[in-house]
Formats: sequence, C-alpha cells, structure tokens
Amino acid sequence: MFLGIQAVIAKSFARIHRSNLINFGILPLQFEHAADYDKVGQGDHLVIKGIFALIDGTQHYAVENATKGYTFTALSTLNEREREVVKKGVCCLLPESIQHRRDCGLIN
Repeated sequence: MFLGIQAVIAKSFARIHRSNLINFGILPLQFEHAADYDKVGQGDHLVIKGIFALIDGTQHYAVENATKGYTFTALSTLNEREREVVKKGVCCLLPESIQHRRDCGLIN
C-alpha cells in the first residue's frame, strides 16, 4: 500500500478493518468527540505532529485541520505489538524511504 496514508480517523472501526490498517502500518484513530467528524470535509489537509512519541505515550493525538484552522483530538488504543507494527509502517512512508523505493523501482 503506497498511497502515503499514515493514519485513518473514524468514528469507529470494525475489528477486521482496524487489524488490516495496523498490518499495513496505518494508524487507526478514532475521534475523541464524535461531533468533530462533521467538521472535517473531503479534501481537508490534516496534520498530526509527533506521531512516534504519541504512539508510545498517551495515544491522544492533536489533529490540526490546516484547511479550516482548528484542532481536534483523536485517540488510539494500540497494544505493544500493534504499536511496533504501526511505527514500522509509518517509518516506511518517510520521504527518504519513499525515495529509496523509487530508486529501486518499487514505486513510480
């Protein structure tokens, strides 16, 4: 999965969907307040800073909606194994890793 997705934020996840996201190294997040869901629009640019520290810490993520200029909180409930899998997946999406995959012909 080379779409550059680092996290998916939803009101809730089916168990299998959450597991699949984790296995692809994608962080499954849930809105802390369901009302925040209605404030996010298609095409909004969302920024989450400090993902690595928060995965191992509180698992409460400040999500900035850079398009609309506000911040909301999303949560994860990863166990230790899931945290390691997600961190490895997010690491693969860092710019230097993406360039390495291009150089090797793995992606365009």
